[in-house]
Amino acid sequence: MTGHAFQVFVTDDELRSALHAVRAALTDDGRFVFETRNPAARAWEQWTPDNATEITAAPDTRVRVEHEVHEVVGELVRFTQTYTSPDWPEPEVSWSTLRFLDLPGLATFLADAGLGIARQSGDWDGGPLTPTSPEIITVAVPRVTLR
Repeated sequence: MTGHAFQVFVTDDELRSALHAVRAALTDDGRFVFETRNPAARAWEQWTPDNATEITAAPDTRVRVEHEVHEVVGELVRFTQTYTSPDWPEPEVSWSTLRFLDLPGLATFLADAGLGIARQSGDWDGGPLTPTSPEIITVAVPRVTLR
């Protein structure tokens, strides 16, 4: 599961349901590998219009992408992404809420679903997980394989 998709499960019930479905789909020697942003790094603090990026969406179509955080409540960050282009009549705005689950919370949800943590790293290159690591890359396994 990549692209920070894990973070869209914002309620406990959504997260439990997803993790139980993952566990049910895994064989005893299976692996569930996913990423989530590290809440200790507080990435959302950089999600400001001043830090906008520009991408090319289609041949020769420049699009500016701005983020703006509207609310941070506990583990939940509610924000907008605004897309603008000189080729468009008006901006497109997307509202999102992401959950920034900390390490103990993540471990608890995985254990409750019958999964254990085989390894975690701070990036997809396998770097160490530190408070400033941008990611939490988790390799989860069915608890029966942890010996």
